[in-house]
Amino acid sequence: MTPVGARSGAILQANEVETFGLTKLHGSRSWLYSGRESFYGETIYELVGESGWNAGGPSYRDMRLSLDKVPLVIPPTTGKSGFFNNESVRSEWAAARNGLRADLVYFVGYSFPPSDAMTRFLLQDSHHPQRKIIVVNRSEAPHNQLLKLVPSDSVGAPIIGDSPIEELAARLQPSTTTPEANIAWTLESKL
Repeated sequence: MTPVGARSGAILQANEVETFGLTKLHGSRSWLYSGRESFYGETIYELVGESGWNAGGPSYRDMRLSLDKVPLVIPPTTGKSGFFNNESVRSEWAAARNGLRADLVYFVGYSFPPSDAMTRFLLQDSHHPQRKIIVVNRSEAPHNQLLKLVPSDSVGAPIIGDSPIEELAARLQPSTTTPEANIAWTLESKL
């Protein structure tokens, strides 16, 4: 998504770094748009902290530039056709389809609600036999729901508990601090 600061002119941007893939199929409170029912070619802006995701809240300038925008949150419903009219939203779902063909996929904080037919179809449509899906959540219910949607041999052991994000981060840490180990870990842990 376009940084909201771009509304006031050019923004310097660093080169992209190869890392894990993150898709936000249901939008985000930090994605901003006009709120109109029809927003086909409209730019969706992202409101992030002053120094990206590492800092606190957004800058005063970015807050001022977003006063006429509202969060784009796509509810998990049986149909999302109105939301798919926007090119950026369609692009995010296409990226998800490609990402779900990876060998290892983590679903972080997603509950697999039965009403979300679009995500269910996307998940089933992107199946490949070597893929393992791991649910990262505080509750075991999403893991059980996933088992109803895909073959059980494609579901890995879930990360469940009071601090599932911290546990996931600990599991993804390289075992040593040598540069060779970090490179190998980076290559193995891509989604």
